[in-house]
Amino acid sequence: MRAVQAQTPEDWAAAGDILSAFGERLKREGIGFAYHNHNFEFAKLGDATIMDALLARTDPALVKLEIDVGWVAAAGLDPQAFIAKHADRARLLHIKDLRASTKPNFELQLDPTEVGSGILNWRGILQTAIASGVEHFYVEQEPPFSRPEIEAAKISYDYLSQLH
Repeated sequence: MRAVQAQTPEDWAAAGDILSAFGERLKREGIGFAYHNHNFEFAKLGDATIMDALLARTDPALVKLEIDVGWVAAAGLDPQAFIAKHADRARLLHIKDLRASTKPNFELQLDPTEVGSGILNWRGILQTAIASGVEHFYVEQEPPFSRPEIEAAKISYDYLSQLH
């Protein structure tokens, strides 16, 4: 995390330029490109956040977002509002739930749990994601697991299956 914290606004702007250049090269090959967030991108960087700096310097047509809902929430943000705000870029969604014991932070720390067993409003998040144009959804749970991984995946699947 020290490396992330040592970066200047200019460094993150340069990173945004690099992401756009990758997006342009991939577009020429018929491949889309998306940026996957963690919680550290929501740390303050001057008057804005790292994420603001990245998004300001990337072309929305070339750099989409692979939004990790769990990391957005771990940063203390409302995932539903973040998805709605970036509907023009939201194309992929990592579905990850958190325990109430997760404290807002920018240090790659969260207390994960099975989807539907935590604190996030999945009905609202998924409705907003679909309305925003998200095309691909991935259930993901970070370790540590309190039960075998396949059992955790089934709990998440069963919960999501009953949400229609």
